[in-house]
Amino acid sequence: MFQPWRLKLREAEEALKAGQLEQASQLLSHSEVRDYLPAKKLLARVADEFARRARGRADRGETKAGWHDLEAAQRLGANGKQLAKLRQQFAADTLAEAEQYLAAGDGRAAVEQLDRLLSHDASARDARLLRQAAVKVEQAARLARLGKHGQAEAELESALAIGRASKSLEALRDAHHANGEKYRQLNVQLHEALGREHWSEVVDAAEAMLQLSSESEPARDARRRAWQAVGTNLKETRVAPYQARRTAIEPAVAAVASSPLRDGNDHVGTNDDGDHADDVVVASLVAEPRIDRTDDSPVVTPRRDPTANQRRPAASGQQFLLWVDAVGGFWVCPDDRIVVGRPDRGRHADVPVLGDLARQHLIIHRAAEGYVVEPLAKTTLGGKLITAPTTLPDGSELVLNDTVRLRFSRPHALSGSARIDFISRHRTQPATDAVLLMSDSCVLGPGANCHVRCPDWPRDVILYRQGSQLRCRSAGPLEIDGKAVGNSGELTTGSHVAGEDFSLSLEPI
Repeated sequence: MFQPWRLKLREAEEALKAGQLEQASQLLSHSEVRDYLPAKKLLARVADEFARRARGRADRGETKAGWHDLEAAQRLGANGKQLAKLRQQFAADTLAEAEQYLAAGDGRAAVEQLDRLLSHDASARDARLLRQAAVKVEQAARLARLGKHGQAEAELESALAIGRASKSLEALRDAHHANGEKYRQLNVQLHEALGREHWSEVVDAAEAMLQLSSESEPARDARRRAWQAVGTNLKETRVAPYQARRTAIEPAVAAVASSPLRDGNDHVGTNDDGDHADDVVVASLVAEPRIDRTDDSPVVTPRRDPTANQRRPAASGQQFLLWVDAVGGFWVCPDDRIVVGRPDRGRHADVPVLGDLARQHLIIHRAAEGYVVEPLAKTTLGGKLITAPTTLPDGSELVLNDTVRLRFSRPHALSGSARIDFISRHRTQPATDAVLLMSDSCVLGPGANCHVRCPDWPRDVILYRQGSQLRCRSAGPLEIDGKAVGNSGELTTGSHVAGEDFSLSLEPI
């Protein structure tokens, strides 16, 4: 008669072959099996497989899942020296990711990463010090939004004194200092204009201040007074944070870009010429949560200078940022294949998302019959783990590595374009509200079936491909880069488009 424990041992062997390590360890831990020598030997193999999988996840940058495997390997008795090296690697990776968040001005995300590290190694001195700095960076960002740049700079000086991530923090401090000087000068101009009752100057100065400090009460109050003085009774308004945030961080970009961050092989290093990496993008110096408007108050967004970026024809397959005034910012991907992953010096991802992801976490393909997602790391679709290319239904939810939650939708029945929204608080780097997978056209307008819903617009505006060109059309008159073009015209990567009731801008990535 075949003994019951041997049946469980056979099940565990099959689970191990299939890569189902959790199931194999659960079977081998059963009281009917665990005391037999073959089960102990098999359990040692499972422990080694947990360690091997943890190493692979470390190489791909999946720190959260990697820590889980590392703890399982240790619990099952894997090789102690091997685990110690892995633990050091995970700690170094987590610290490097936290420093990337600090370079982007996102203190809260850095704190979350470091808390995870400290939960596994409470004695990690570097993590505790960096966490103290991250808390001060988060506080500095809050103060900067309020217009308290001097206090924000003082917080960053305190963070610098801690002695971690000095290059990134120096760049942020210098940017705060520069923005503080601009803010103070604008504040003087604002009060002079108020004294003279030059209301157009008041509005210009207030909006410029709100570009630097989106929650500045003096600027908001002055702007309200100006509108009321000229007979326009508006409710509370607010500068849309997307372009304002990018304007605020520009002084920090060059300095932070020269700081030594990890290269594609997870080492702090230099490029082939011996220079430090120069392609780090600062995502947000004054990161702020997304604002859901609950009333019909207008949002005033500063007008961009269309010559701010070098103009070149917008090739039909070239990614770009789309800033829609009073609506939001969008990452536009015209390619049929995009890779989603975490930001990395080697630019492994077409759409970099600040989160605990692999450098290349998943691929989304556009095919004739729809969209297909190909997971490269842990991904669930509609609550089910997927391990092979799978069709993406309209309205489906993707969860990447148990943390980043996305919603896929195809709003317009007559367009092959799709949209990816962030359900979790994560955002792209630089920060946008959603990703647009642009096929033949992208519809902006008041309707629920528009790819970008603009509730206050009277009509639709369509971005569309025509050969190698990217063009824009509307039923009303358009002005592109300051020139009247009738109902349609060609766009460049630095174009500013204005109509009677709307404006939008393109920016190269």
